[in-house]
Amino acid sequence: MSLSKISSVWTIIAIAALLYGWLPRIGSVLNWLLLGAWIFIEMLWEVGIVGWSAMQWTPFAYAHYSVPIHELSLAPLVVLTALTAGLTWVGLIGFRRRSIG
Repeated sequence: MSLSKISSVWTIIAIAALLYGWLPRIGSVLNWLLLGAWIFIEMLWEVGIVGWSAMQWTPFAYAHYSVPIHELSLAPLVVLTALTAGLTWVGLIGFRRRSIG
């Protein structure tokens, strides 16, 4: 089950790379706020305050522990991994365009 969570973690890292590459001054702050919001939504979902429709906006929803492993589809994980590769690539382009030094 933990192997299925890799794409969710990679997506969070890719969003961090994208924000840091294109918005270097506030990118890290935005990334922490986004991660905090996703964790907050997860906690609210756990206690039943928000529904699954709100939870689906987080990368954690695509490999959630509430979905049985035999019902877990590979298609969302592959799409999430492809999205991760694209976000990382765009973030690296933004980082390369910056004047460092």
